[in-house]
Amino acid sequence: MTHQGLLCLIPTIVVLVLSVLSRRTFESLVASCVAGFILLDGWGFFGGLTSAMTKVMQDPTIGWIIIVCGSFGSLIHMLVKAGGAQAFGNYVIRFVKSRRSALITTWLMGLVIFIDDYLNALVVGSSMKKVTDKFHVSREMLAYVVDSTAAPVCVLVPLSTWAVYVAGLLESTGVAAKGEGLQAYIQTIPYIAYGWTAVLLVPIVAFGWIPTLGAMRSAERRAGAGQTIPPHSEGMGIPEHDNITNPYPRLVHFALPLAVLLGATIALKADALKGVLIAVVFTVVYFHLAKVANWKKSVDDVFDGFKTMLYPLRSSSCRLY
Repeated sequence: MTHQGLLCLIPTIVVLVLSVLSRRTFESLVASCVAGFILLDGWGFFGGLTSAMTKVMQDPTIGWIIIVCGSFGSLIHMLVKAGGAQAFGNYVIRFVKSRRSALITTWLMGLVIFIDDYLNALVVGSSMKKVTDKFHVSREMLAYVVDSTAAPVCVLVPLSTWAVYVAGLLESTGVAAKGEGLQAYIQTIPYIAYGWTAVLLVPIVAFGWIPTLGAMRSAERRAGAGQTIPPHSEGMGIPEHDNITNPYPRLVHFALPLAVLLGATIALKADALKGVLIAVVFTVVYFHLAKVANWKKSVDDVFDGFKTMLYPLRSSSCRLY
């Protein structure tokens, strides 16, 4: 295989340009992969592309991502359907008195749920959207606060799944000795400039010290007029209303499953796979005993929640080609 020099930048340029023009991540990533294999194999790229797809799907890391993220989707879907997320929002909204405090509360929640970035985004987004909607915060602004807190805080806290994953990489590549990967990772934390900048920038934006620009300004104006959800958002998976099946939602239906998830994950040395599977099984049993949902309904919610994660899982797989 010959070195392509500056031509190696073409796949990156393709994904950036198409993402901006189409606002579609999955299609842009696929196009970028095709461009990369054309560089490698010429117009006979299709065989290399399909072989890479098979190899990626057989990779243990990809399997781990699919099970963990899909199970997070299952858990959050059950909590939403049981009304737990709504009950949490009803509780929080009693203490939030302004748009600014709604955004700061969202940021603080993101700092607390540091175990995994996918879990962080799912929990904070689903539980806080009712609060931010009340104060006419656009879903775009909510997404910025959630996303700019979830991944960065997981990078900065050495108890997260990200830290464990990177520590393993440091050991497998010989950068750190066996058993010292986590210590080596901890030494890099003060130098993770993006993580620190992203996390600290969120409250500055929330307080309004940095004005909104471009599309975010338009979104905030639209939300100020009463439409927090972006128009034509069906393809983004943003429902107008949560179809809650439990007529008597309680805060414990949200807090207890999450406490089991966090406790199990931490007790098992940040093993997110075991932690989330324990939490899903616990929630199904708990909801049945508490008469929140029967077995059939809970199992259906597990599958429906897993399906909601298919789009981000497809995009994650493309990034790993």
